[in-house]
Amino acid sequence: MLAWRRSEIRSRPSQEDGPATIFAASPCTTSGSSVVITPGDADDLATQVLAGRVTKLGGLSIDHARRVAAAVAAHGDRAVVVALLHDTVEKGCIAWPELAAAVDDDEVVRLVDALTRRNGESELDYLRRCARDPVAAVIKRADLLDKLDPPEIDAACDGGAAIRRQARERLALLHRLIRETGC
Repeated sequence: MLAWRRSEIRSRPSQEDGPATIFAASPCTTSGSSVVITPGDADDLATQVLAGRVTKLGGLSIDHARRVAAAVAAHGDRAVVVALLHDTVEKGCIAWPELAAAVDDDEVVRLVDALTRRNGESELDYLRRCARDPVAAVIKRADLLDKLDPPEIDAACDGGAAIRRQARERLALLHRLIRETGC
């Protein structure tokens, strides 16, 4: 696995932040003429980007990303990579230019983008975008399912029942949108 060297880190960039050098090494390996980030390298990147972050239910964000990745493993390495990275821009400490440079895979960036909610975006528009892409839909479904019964819930977590209720509602809406789009 690649050793990451962090040259700069910010607590949480906005989605519109400009470039900043966060990683000095590329996490990619070459396969023929294409560049592909491996699941192991994606895990390394997600571990650093989500370091210390906690979910609304009290678990570590990296553990959530790993559970989502495990749930989509049957869909291939690209799905695993995207699942590991799905919260890195929205909830982590990396901006789009750094993610794009780190993974050097346009399809991975496009899928992470599909799974990243925009500021001010409605729930319907966000889930509709996820439902339009078969890989994004599978990952979003796994993401929501993980919120229904995560293994480590902080007993003192305020609003845990409300978060799980919202996840059930969002999952039902996602399923409806997937049926409507035919993915």
